[in-house]
Amino acid sequence: MKKKNSSIKIVIAVIAIFIAALVGVGAIFVFKTAMKEIKVEEEIADINKLVSAGDFSSNLLYSKLNRTVSSGDYALVEKAIKNYIKDVVLYIDKINELSRDEKLFDILSTDNIREDGPDFEQTKKYLAHISTTLDEIEKNIKELISVDGIMKYALNSGLDENYIDYYEKIAIGSDAMEVITSSRYIDVVFDYYIELIKIYEDMVNFLSSNPDGWYIEDDMVYLNTEELLNEYNDIVDRYNKLLKLFNNETSLKNDNNVSTNL
Repeated sequence: MKKKNSSIKIVIAVIAIFIAALVGVGAIFVFKTAMKEIKVEEEIADINKLVSAGDFSSNLLYSKLNRTVSSGDYALVEKAIKNYIKDVVLYIDKINELSRDEKLFDILSTDNIREDGPDFEQTKKYLAHISTTLDEIEKNIKELISVDGIMKYALNSGLDENYIDYYEKIAIGSDAMEVITSSRYIDVVFDYYIELIKIYEDMVNFLSSNPDGWYIEDDMVYLNTEELLNEYNDIVDRYNKLLKLFNNETSLKNDNNVSTNL
């Protein structure tokens, strides 16, 4: 009878050890999974900070986008998110190229008015080209930051359903991607450039429609009548209000002095 009890105790002990081992393995698995998730989320948060700071072409940003800090299926999630971010950054940087285009901000300069006026053929062609470029960038980037656009990168990466859910959690449901997928930021930038182009178009159309109503002297634009001056100043006021609305984030060259001979 004692031997039987001893055998039962041994079996129970073995089972207990087996269960403990399973619990231990499970705990290790959960810990490793948590660490992989933390790595991915911290990496994406760091990238978001760089994007927020406008470091779209920095070596640090691209070194992070091109490396992998996780492993296994989490590495696939990380790569899918980073491939998505690369494409968004590509289009955001195309927008930022406009702010580095001196030609765009020289349109109202006296040099451009003198050289291209009074018909402004080259300026009008250039503005039409910029408008087309903006339309294409806006269309592509708004498709990218839509839910379907974001999830396409996960669906094309061969992820299992659970990891697709995790991708969605990071890409759509977390603060880490807030700036990258923010349509508000995109809307503000596009609204700014669209209005800027409209102001430029109105100004060159005004000047080309009144070729005898203005002239340049000593790097100053003079208007021949008070009516023309008022119309010109209305456009200039719109220009200045736009700059103020945009919080002066883009430094525009405003060297076009306007006066009148009245």
